[in-house]
Amino acid sequence: MKNTIKTFTIKNSVVFILFLLLVILAFVDSSLVSVRNFRNIISIGASYLIVATAFAFCMYIGYLDFSLAFTAGTAGILTASFFQTTESTYLLYSSAPVIPVPVVIFLVCILMCLVGVVLMILIQKFSFPFYFANLGVIVLLYGIVHVFLHNSEIGEVYLDGLSESFRNLSTSAIGNDPTYSLPVSVIISILICMGAWFAMRKVPLIQKIVHKSKVTHYNVQKSGFTSVEILLIFCSTGVIASFGGIMRVAYVDFVDASFGINFLFDILAICLISGFSFFGGKGTLPMLILGTLIYTACCYAIDFVGFGRFTSYIIRAFIIIWSIGIDIYLRQKKSKNESTISEVGILKNEK
Repeated sequence: MKNTIKTFTIKNSVVFILFLLLVILAFVDSSLVSVRNFRNIISIGASYLIVATAFAFCMYIGYLDFSLAFTAGTAGILTASFFQTTESTYLLYSSAPVIPVPVVIFLVCILMCLVGVVLMILIQKFSFPFYFANLGVIVLLYGIVHVFLHNSEIGEVYLDGLSESFRNLSTSAIGNDPTYSLPVSVIISILICMGAWFAMRKVPLIQKIVHKSKVTHYNVQKSGFTSVEILLIFCSTGVIASFGGIMRVAYVDFVDASFGINFLFDILAICLISGFSFFGGKGTLPMLILGTLIYTACCYAIDFVGFGRFTSYIIRAFIIIWSIGIDIYLRQKKSKNESTISEVGILKNEK
């Protein structure tokens, strides 16, 4: 019992530390604790949860698909470019056609499936190691958004002043009260998260993918995934991440070329807080929701009390280093215990 409590405490230590940080920040500025701020936190966390769902699924089966954050960023930039207004600082199109928001989102998400196709071709047809294929796609997407946002006269531009119809994707709510209304984006994000985890347990093809990962101890090089299975993994997670990126841009009403790389650190930190491992096979739905809430609350609180948004980079670094260190420590401890038990069994058999 004592060892179980100790392991649980160590495993979730980053959650306890961040919760303690929140308590300290609440004492620094007591106005932080309010219904309005809680509503703001869950509104911000909605898009994080969607992209984290896609990233967490890949982590669970043994993939570290960092390109998902850049896919989300690229999708957000492409979609936002169709909904600039006269209030936008820089207009990419002098006369863009009026296209309904759902149509643009659908077309962009389908377009981002090409990222999954490229990854599948590199891995299956050209036998690229996954990490190199992933790195190549990241550089490709990073280059595309920089070229897309480059103006020959001004240089690199950003997108802001987006239309109300587009921003409603993240700002609309059930109820008229700005404090006590429920953001629709929160409902959407939870439904997507629950749907993804339901699919892992009930959809035969996805169950097969999870089983293959488990049998090979989450070693992606030995998993034996078929081209169809790899395509399903990358395209489905790519679509989910793209939608999350679009929702994020709709909420903040701003996006630039660095959006993808900033998103990567946020999503990675959330998944590590939630107990997902670089080595696969760990993590649950409730912890993913809780991890998203705690991380978003910490970043919001740091900015709210006036420490500056760059302080959150230190928090991210701490989360990543601490979580990976704890994960490695627990795995080594478990491996050592299993070796000891195995040795004791051999000695008993010899006697």
